[in-house]
Amino acid sequence: MFKDNTVFVIGAGASDEFNLPVGWKLMNTIKQNSKFRFDYGLKEGVKEIHDAIVRRYENRNDEINARFEACAEIYRAIDSAGSIDSFIDRNNHVPHIAEVGKLQIAYAIAKAEGASKLAVNRDRNRQDLNWEALDNAWIATFARALFDGVRTTDVDNIGSNITIICFNYDRCIEFYLIAAIERSFYKVSREQAYKIVSNMRIIHPYGTLGRLPQGLLDRDYIPYGPDLDRLDLWRVSESLVTWSESIRDSQQVDAIKTAIAQARAIVFLGFAFANQNMRLLEANIPEGKSYYTKVYSTGYGVPTQVEGALKEKITKLYSARMDEFMARYIQIEHGQKCADFINTHLINLMQ
Repeated sequence: MFKDNTVFVIGAGASDEFNLPVGWKLMNTIKQNSKFRFDYGLKEGVKEIHDAIVRRYENRNDEINARFEACAEIYRAIDSAGSIDSFIDRNNHVPHIAEVGKLQIAYAIAKAEGASKLAVNRDRNRQDLNWEALDNAWIATFARALFDGVRTTDVDNIGSNITIICFNYDRCIEFYLIAAIERSFYKVSREQAYKIVSNMRIIHPYGTLGRLPQGLLDRDYIPYGPDLDRLDLWRVSESLVTWSESIRDSQQVDAIKTAIAQARAIVFLGFAFANQNMRLLEANIPEGKSYYTKVYSTGYGVPTQVEGALKEKITKLYSARMDEFMARYIQIEHGQKCADFINTHLINLMQ
């Protein structure tokens, strides 16, 4: 069991370990998926995205053309931004770019879920995992720690003392935990496991592809790794949130800031510390807090030369000032990905 008031901040690097495209890979995927060529019909481009646009704006050629022009702009200029989210935010004065940008994200992540390490043995009524392929993944170690010391009679309280702030659109964490709870605790059903995970404080500032299935009788859901031929891309895209939209959701922003303010420990997994994401995490705590928040972070690809600046950036999330003692409580593991990192710090994080 993790220590009380531990906050896990999950970034793209955590999903990279499940083989989902992140960072420049996701940008390149979206760039290529935004390229369309027409010559008396579609000659080049993703058919599912094309069909979604044409169906929604049937017989309104101006509207259809405006969406494909927005796709062309994404293809032309997305390389100049750090991420698709940044590109959408930069062009928030052009609503068509946000609209088709979210459509592109929905398609790319839905397809990636279906090709990830988590997606095997899938059918409409049952979804299971390749447990052996995931045994050395960070999520397996995380789940074992989460379940440690929990009796089946207390299973409903799993995760009640922690918060997960996940900046990724995929449902990898929820999907894994639902299956792992059902597998690990005697006679716990998929429906009960779903309810347990739903009751955990898992916050997605930018939304997700949609709700996972609650059980065998559930029909109103988006399965993990959905069938792209049947997927309503517009419905999925409307579950996603741009950065500009996320800062207007005061209830969610307040929940994030409260979690950071009350955190005894903050754990960054695969997080890149992008400015827009850091602003969402800022709790603006006044001076005089009675304890030092402990921080543990992966640092894969982060040069040691920027450690001081990064520690200052982290400290601003939960303190009015930076001092030498606070820096001592921030540990950045340069060169470690999530799986190695969580094994390194497991004892520090558990009760």
